[in-house]
Amino acid sequence: MISQKMYHKILKQCNETNDDNYSNDSPEWSESCEHAMNKALTTAFNVSSVLEANKMRFDIVRNPCKGKIEDLIAGKEVTMVVSGIDMCIPNRIYFYFGMPEVQQAFHENRTNLGYKYSGCFQNSGLNYSIADKHVDMLPTLTKILEHSVPITIFSGEDDGAVPMIGTLRHVKKLASEMNFTLTKDEAWNNENKEGGWLYKFGDLLTFMSVKGANHHVPLSKPSQSLYIFKNHLVEQSD
Repeated sequence: MISQKMYHKILKQCNETNDDNYSNDSPEWSESCEHAMNKALTTAFNVSSVLEANKMRFDIVRNPCKGKIEDLIAGKEVTMVVSGIDMCIPNRIYFYFGMPEVQQAFHENRTNLGYKYSGCFQNSGLNYSIADKHVDMLPTLTKILEHSVPITIFSGEDDGAVPMIGTLRHVKKLASEMNFTLTKDEAWNNENKEGGWLYKFGDLLTFMSVKGANHHVPLSKPSQSLYIFKNHLVEQSD
């Protein structure tokens, strides 16, 4: 997605960035590092602005929905199907949960908040700390595994916001720290089609990639998501 030259420039400008740093201390990027990263982002998605690139990080293959909430309010149909996935589903969700009658039915927004429902984005009005994004979750997962509670982590292969490769790297580090051996490394199938790749570490830790899925796995690949839920989550809890 980017050239070797650009990749090595990032390594040079961002030499304080350490992929193996799992601590809660996240270093601040230098101005030159941030510029290099932004250049890589716009180059990778072949767009002119970081804002445009950020819109595409949730799905690195398909273009984002061009429709707007205002179109739905005006009664227009907002749909854009790309490779079997309707990229406008999130827009319709935001619109639906913003309807007063829906909020009343769900007993939500009873204090008449001054902002609209907008999911987990920073402008959603949720009071969470940005610093929490850098909190290392591996110790928490370790505690869960130490109580013999099985964990299955899945990730969309077309997700650029939380890339599958990075998540798998964390899972492998967790498995190593727990002394779990790799027992399965194979493709998994759903409805006679390849669903993705399966990594199983011991009896408790499983990682599954979902082929063709973006950041919103249940929305983009509902059949595969149901398979994971039924065969790896419900089955483990029995």
